[in-house]
Amino acid sequence: MEVPWNDVESFQELIDRHPEDIACFISSPYDHTLFRDNELPEDGYWQAIEALCRKNNIVLIIDEVRTGFRINLNGANVEYNFKPDLICFGKAIANGFPLAALTGTDSLKDAAKEVYFTGTQFFNAAPMAAARATLMELQKLDGARAMTDYGVKLNHGLVDIASSRGYNLVASGIPAMPYYRLEGPPLKIHSAWVDECVNRGLYLLAVHNNFVSIAHNDEDLQKILDIADAAFEAIGPPSIHSQKD
Repeated sequence: MEVPWNDVESFQELIDRHPEDIACFISSPYDHTLFRDNELPEDGYWQAIEALCRKNNIVLIIDEVRTGFRINLNGANVEYNFKPDLICFGKAIANGFPLAALTGTDSLKDAAKEVYFTGTQFFNAAPMAAARATLMELQKLDGARAMTDYGVKLNHGLVDIASSRGYNLVASGIPAMPYYRLEGPPLKIHSAWVDECVNRGLYLLAVHNNFVSIAHNDEDLQKILDIADAAFEAIGPPSIHSQKD
C-alpha cells in the first residue's frame, strides 16, 4: 500500500482502514521519484509521521541508499529532526565497493539476534575497510556540507546558462543530488540536451537524480557549465522546437 508524499492525512486514513495490520512505514527522506521534480518534506511532516508510527506500533524505516551521507553525515533524520527505527544505507557508504548496511534501535537489534542468517560476502574485509576510510574522509572534509555547497553553485550556474539560452531549467531535490528538468519543451528536448552533454563528456541523467561528489572542484564546475552551454547551443533555442512540435 502506498500513500502520497507529504500527505499525513492519507497515512492516518490508511491506519484507520487497517488498524493493527500495518507492520512498517518505509520511505526515503524526501521524494526523489524518477520522471518528476523531487519534493522535500514539509515542515512538521516527519514529526507527524513518527508520532503516528509510535501511536500505532508501526516500525518506521528510512531508505537512505541514495541519499546516505549527502543530507547529513549522521543521517537525514538528524537534519529533519525525527527518529526512525531502521535506516538502510548503500552506494556511497564504501565509495563503490559492494556494501550495504542496516542500522536500527536497540530493541530491533535484540529481535534480529533471534534470526540466523548468513551470506557469501559476509567475511569480505575490503568493503569494510573501504567504508571505514570513506566515512573518515567524509567526516574530515565535512562531506555533506561540501557537497551541498557545491550543488548549490552547480544548480545556480546551470539555471543561469539555461536562462541565457531561453530555457527554464528546474533543479529540484537536495543540492547534493539534483534532479534537472527543462520546463516547457517536451521530454525529448530535455533528453536531447542531456545527450549533447554526454557526448561532450558531461555525464548527466535525463530522468534520474544526478550525484555530486567531494572529488568535484571548481575546475570541474567550469567545465560542466561550458559543456552545458555548448549543449544548449547545439539543440538550438526553444522557438525552433515549438515550431517543429
